[in-house]
Amino acid sequence: MLTRLPPAPRSLARRYPVSHPFASALSGSDNIVAFHTARYSQRPLIVQGAGAGADVTAMGVVADAIKVAERMGVRVHL
Repeated sequence: MLTRLPPAPRSLARRYPVSHPFASALSGSDNIVAFHTARYSQRPLIVQGAGAGADVTAMGVVADAIKVAERMGVRVHL
């Protein structure tokens, strides 16, 4: 029996010119993702929405640093 395996999924970050729809559709910390699949080959599925923003991202980085410190045995007092 022969089985054709689908291609492995991949993720790419790309830079687009200002004239591209991705560049004009976003503002602030918005995110946009295009899914190219067998079903969405001619017109990719687009998902767009609000990103975390600077405050939420900074809070996540601090929380991760605290977790690392605690796992190393450091007692963290805030």
